[in-house]
This record gives sequence, C-alpha cells and structure tokens, in this order.
Amino acid sequence: MTLTPSDLNAGQVSFDLKSQKSLTAIPNELLAVSVPAVDQIISEILGLAFAQDEMAKMAQTAAGTGQPTPAYAAAGTTTLNANNNNASGGAVNYKDLLATVGKFYAQKGKGNPAWFMHPTVFYADIMGILDTTNRPIITGQDNVEQAFMGKLLGFPVYVSAEFPVNQVVGSGSGQSYAIFTNPQYINIGTPGGIEIAVSTERFFDSNQVAVRGVNKIDFAFAPAAAVVLLKGITV
Repeated sequence: MTLTPSDLNAGQVSFDLKSQKSLTAIPNELLAVSVPAVDQIISEILGLAFAQDEMAKMAQTAAGTGQPTPAYAAAGTTTLNANNNNASGGAVNYKDLLATVGKFYAQKGKGNPAWFMHPTVFYADIMGILDTTNRPIITGQDNVEQAFMGKLLGFPVYVSAEFPVNQVVGSGSGQSYAIFTNPQYINIGTPGGIEIAVSTERFFDSNQVAVRGVNKIDFAFAPAAAVVLLKGITV
C-alpha cells in the first residue's frame, strides 16, 4: 500500500512583520555614572515597553494603520456574544462560559486551552457567578498564603488591562471581550531580539545620547476556528 503524503498547509500562516520603534534621549552625565551599564537598563526598559505595546495591539478591537491584526479582527475565528449570544451582548453568565468552551472543542481544539480577558471582567463580572448548585465556578485557591491563581471551568485565566472596556456590540456599550484558546494557536512572528542603535549627534546640543530601539512583530492565528471570542461582555 502506498501512503499519500499529507499537506501541513503551513503556507496558510504568513507574517508581514511590522516595526515597533522607540527613540530615547539619555543625558551624558547618566552614562558616565550609571551602574550597571546603561545599555542593560535601556534593553530591559525597551523590552518591557515593546512587550506591553505588543499585548495592546493583540487585544485591541481593530488594527491601526501599519499595525498587526488583533485577535478581535482576525479572519476565521469563532465568535459568540455574552448574555446568551444576544446580538447586543450584556452581562456574562454561566451558560455563556460553557458555550465558549464548547465552541473550542466543537472546532476540534486540542491541547491546554486558557482564558484571556480584562481583569475587571474576571474579578468583577465572573468571580461572583455560581453554578446550578450555588457553587462558585472559579477554583484554584489552594492556600490562603499563596497568590490567587484562578481557574475558570478548570482552565487557567490570564488577565491584562490592555483588553478594551469601551467596545460597542449592537446597541450595547461599555463592553469588553474574552478569548478562549490554546495559546499555541496564537502565533507571534518576530526575528527575535531588539535592534538598538546609538547616536551621539542627534541630541548633541543637549549633551545627550540618542538610543533607538526597533522590534519587528506580527500575529497569525491557526487554526483560527479554535480561537474563540466571547464578545459584548458588559463591564
């Protein structure tokens, strides 16, 4: 029997890298006395700034000019609305969360999925929800001496304040959204590392050194159908 090779369809995931840029002026006096070396400090600060901006671009509602396409606007994802899939969304409820998990597995999602959402959605809107036998649906607090690591329906929850809370779905307003997916389905394209260049002339008249940081980034979602968005959550 001859086996027919399968096609991984790897070509369906493509990246068009966008540039994140930063220009910082550093006083020469600081360079002279800085311990540890200022280049280590700048590399860490730029790395954190680029990472925060990356999360903001991933979570925003629509892509700006020259920016990567966020999950909310990506093609092929699976979406449903809060408040029993109401066209205008509303208060998130237990059935919404169950439906979201069900959509992931209906789209043949595998691996270890997780929730991603704004902290207000998690701590204010979801933590007070009880199941049909009046038990909290949030679990994970094993020891009062440990930091709280919540699990929603048994899956870990990651919160970020970069998720918007001013969305409009239908006639609703003041809304946010949550993502439920395997993190491996969110592909981040980057060549790795931040390009740093220094100029002693850019701010010569101010006795400062110019430090330019550049990072290249793009997003892709595959399989997109197993990236499930619960939209229209009233905050």
